Amino acid sequence: MFPILNEIYHTKIQYASNYPKVGLDNLIVKQKKIRKSIN
Repeated sequence: MFPILNEIYHTKIQYASNYPKVGLDNLIVKQKKIRKSIN
């Protein structure tokens, strides 16, 4: 399940500049937390 979730966050981060309300920093923090929880 991790690869799918990681791809979702990667895509959101990639297009975050098109959606200023998304909060790029918040997305990056969430993605890093998921990576830590897997290891």
